[in-house]
This record gives sequence, C-alpha cells and structure tokens, in this order.
Amino acid sequence: MHQKINEKVSLSELSDLVQLSPAYLSRVFKEITGYSIIEFFNKMKIDKAKELILAGDIKIKAVAQTLGFTDEFYFSRIFKRMTGISPSEFQSKNVHGF
Repeated sequence: MHQKINEKVSLSELSDLVQLSPAYLSRVFKEITGYSIIEFFNKMKIDKAKELILAGDIKIKAVAQTLGFTDEFYFSRIFKRMTGISPSEFQSKNVHGF
C-alpha cells in the first residue's frame, strides 16, 4: 500500500498483489486493523497529505494530484471527513498560522 500511495488502487489490484481473493482479503484486513481496506488506504493518503502540506507552501490541488486523486474536491471531502477540517483550513492553521 505504501508503494502505491501515489496511485488510485482497487481492491482487486491489492488482492492480486497479495494473491488472496478480494472477499477474504477484505474480511481479514478489517478483522486485524478495524478498517476497511479503502478506509485504511485513504487514511494513509490523508496522513501523507498532512506531511506534504506541512512541508511547504504547496497548493491543495497539487497535493491531491500527488496522492492519485483526480478530483481535488473529492480529496477535500475525504480529508475533511477524516480530520474534521478542510485541507485549506489545515494549511492555514498549521503552515500560515491563521
């Protein structure tokens, strides 16, 4: 998953990589982590997005594209759902100090 963080990855691709059926992989992954594979992958992407935002003055659109999101607004919705604030609010509070 770390190797594919900059891409959009499907459950079938991940299951092929680890040579397990998608259903079995999903069930076992959720039992072990408490997250669905997609939730976990999105959490990894949002954590990486935070790092990128904190590292410098980068546009939110560039962060979204870097992490494989083709839609900046979808990225913003996922970010807000997982953190409680939008990426631009996160950037303002943590980079610009507003």
